Amino acid sequence: MSLPSSASGKGFKEASARREALQESFIKTTSAEARLMKELGESKPVIQEKEVVMLEEELEMIPFVIKVQRAFRLVKFVYRKFGPLLFVDHQSQASYGHIKFRHVLKPASWIAVAPSVSARRLVKFMDYYWELPKPEVLVTITGGAQDFALAPDLHMAFDRGIVNVGQSAMAWFFTSGSDTGVMKHVGYAMRRNDLDRPLIGIFPFGVTKGREMLASYKAKVAPNPNPNPNPNPNPSPSSSPSPSPNPNQVAPYVLKQADAHPDRNGAPLNPYHTHFVLVDNGLEGSAAWASEIPMRSALESVAAEIKGTPIVQLVVQGGLGTLKTVVSTAMAGQPIVILSDSGGAATAIYEYIRPGGGIDYVEDAFTGGESLLALALALALALTLTLTLTLTLTLTLTLTRRERAGAAPDQADQRGLPRPAARVLQAPGERAARGRERSELVPAP
Repeated sequence: MSLPSSASGKGFKEASARREALQESFIKTTSAEARLMKELGESKPVIQEKEVVMLEEELEMIPFVIKVQRAFRLVKFVYRKFGPLLFVDHQSQASYGHIKFRHVLKPASWIAVAPSVSARRLVKFMDYYWELPKPEVLVTITGGAQDFALAPDLHMAFDRGIVNVGQSAMAWFFTSGSDTGVMKHVGYAMRRNDLDRPLIGIFPFGVTKGREMLASYKAKVAPNPNPNPNPNPNPSPSSSPSPSPNPNQVAPYVLKQADAHPDRNGAPLNPYHTHFVLVDNGLEGSAAWASEIPMRSALESVAAEIKGTPIVQLVVQGGLGTLKTVVSTAMAGQPIVILSDSGGAATAIYEYIRPGGGIDYVEDAFTGGESLLALALALALALTLTLTLTLTLTLTLTLTRRERAGAAPDQADQRGLPRPAARVLQAPGERAARGRERSELVPAP
């Protein structure tokens, strides 16, 4: 049933009149909300113009963003699917797989690379193929490669420092990976404290005991063969878990009695490392020792740069090679932590730079020939360091360079040397081996 035209016209006029009355009353109102709406209504053409400009800019960016997203997805797909094939050993072959240690539930991943490998490419491999979590700090540990014992109180301080770092932040730990010296101490410390963090060993392939066994179990290409050591506790429904390694691709790391102990021709791998990068330059036996050092330094520096994370070096015991490593670290301006009572290079550096110390307090093994040259370089750099005495990696007692050396502030600046922080871990009590009194350090305000 339709209404008469006169009635419909009258209703339309009444509705129009009511709308105009409401608009007029709204415009005349003095409320803050109404004034704001009025201003927005008056500036509507300007806002529309800005929106159009922003929309045009966004439309211009869309092709670039799409290209970046496609490139990222392509790189991620290539590394996840074919990651190990991007790296070769000295025979130009892809050599990688998994190692199953006794009494360790989860297999460790390993890959053999040439010394000239691209560090950036290797970091991407760790991200996309090994699926390591994004680190908040990198801890590189260097020192004695020979087995040594730590005093109980020093052992406790060492464990506490490692655990504090691992529990307070997502850390990547780098060592040489062998089951000897400081690397063994780090592995067992993380095992004892059930610390689930990536522990990456970088070791020469030519001195790896059981390398023939690894070569016979080279894995085949498979996407994501390594489960994430630190899985996301809240995975998205769309993400699928990484498959476990094929048992046929896992090498059981069982050594003969003759190979179970380190010697001049090699050393076994530590069972509590989660990943191994084995540097293969074609040499075997004693000639292959230290061939991984340049690649390891490059990898650690590039990883810190790409991830935007700090890197800290921990020095435990050590010899001449450790001194040289400390020099290169100090020149790069990176923080250094010294376990002073552990002996060797760590104690030699501490004895030289401590208040009242000097070359007369350094062991004879570090005061002659090439050792003296390396120590002199480390100690010259020590004039620019900040010495710290601590029992953990967090609580410190500080002594400034001027208080230690009595030098003018501009002397080190004129040499253009960096100023990294050096921290010294020291156990309480008297040092039984040396029997000398320690100098008292006053905490900084």
